Amino acid sequence: MVTMESYTRNNTDKLIDEFCEVIAVDLLNRSKEPGVDVWPRPIFSPSEGVYFIHKELLSGLHTVLELLEQNGLTSLEIAKLFMYPSRIVHLMYQFLEKPTSKIETHRRTQVAKNLLQYIDILRNGNLFCKNKKNTVWSSEEITNVLSNLPIKNVSNLSEAEKTKSIVSQIIVALSCYCELLYFANLAFGREYHGPYVVNLGQILVREFYDLKPSFWNFSQNFPFTTAKFLTVYPQSLEIQFDFAGRLYIHQPLGPQLLGIYIEIDGKPISVENEKLEQIFKMIQKSINEALKEIKDMTKVQLMTKYVEAHFWVLKPLNDRVNIEWQPSQELYTRIQVEQPEPHHLRILKTLKDYTKDERVKIMMMLFDPRCSFDDIKQFDPRF
Repeated sequence: MVTMESYTRNNTDKLIDEFCEVIAVDLLNRSKEPGVDVWPRPIFSPSEGVYFIHKELLSGLHTVLELLEQNGLTSLEIAKLFMYPSRIVHLMYQFLEKPTSKIETHRRTQVAKNLLQYIDILRNGNLFCKNKKNTVWSSEEITNVLSNLPIKNVSNLSEAEKTKSIVSQIIVALSCYCELLYFANLAFGREYHGPYVVNLGQILVREFYDLKPSFWNFSQNFPFTTAKFLTVYPQSLEIQFDFAGRLYIHQPLGPQLLGIYIEIDGKPISVENEKLEQIFKMIQKSINEALKEIKDMTKVQLMTKYVEAHFWVLKPLNDRVNIEWQPSQELYTRIQVEQPEPHHLRILKTLKDYTKDERVKIMMMLFDPRCSFDDIKQFDPRF
């Protein structure tokens, strides 16, 4: 049996070791069977999507990153093409399915190192959110925000409680819409970051973006492309993030809202209840249109959208080197004719039968781009 001690000791790249441990622990804190209990089940499992996606996406990403570097782009410039750090983390779920050759293993390892570097850049050196903060903005940016953006004091509003309620409804509706666009990978369309402690309190930022991807019909009628919410809460409130950008809170945020600033498509929106209600109704209308389009879709059709969402994330990178963003025709054909058999899903479904420490070990090996399924079988031959 391979122990965690020998497993770690035999690998020299401490950064990837740390990535594997952090993402394993975070996911297992959410569920004993992570990846098994999320939308769009029961129609299909995201793990089945990984089965189709992983090889082509990671291979293509390796090629694109090399081309970008050859074209003279710096790591900072490449990082900005991904836009947000949690978006990159969700791409790294593709490591769950394993490489089939040493060349592929080498390429994936290089991709992993690069992606971790880009996340670190986009989080201002706070790669793994060890302080439980997702620091997308630097201290200088926060200072600039406070100097230039008119954050409304909610207590000064005539119908403050109603405003709090409508703001919460809009944020929830936008998250629901992102889930319709990107399934379980909400970070493909939103980034929550902070908390940033300032004199006013704690600033939590919610940014929604890429809300009109071309691979959905319903998204083309969505009323805007980006939205940003700066919300201020008391400093006593516990707000935490994990590596994947998931927000953890222990009490409702809405009633404790102290201040608010809203932008849509880069333009400030007046914090007036009538205006906010109009925005909420527009989002609701788009959600209803989305549900009409989705409700009768087959497993193959939904799987195709799930796959396309992952390749869409890489479109800004591909555009810089004149490569089409869509998956290959071969991959589209595979989705049509092939029954997915993700090896890692069979392992995830057994995790509840192991101790907590054993679950962490298994998850670390699953996420390690240097590790094969044969390596995992050494831990338990039944795999």
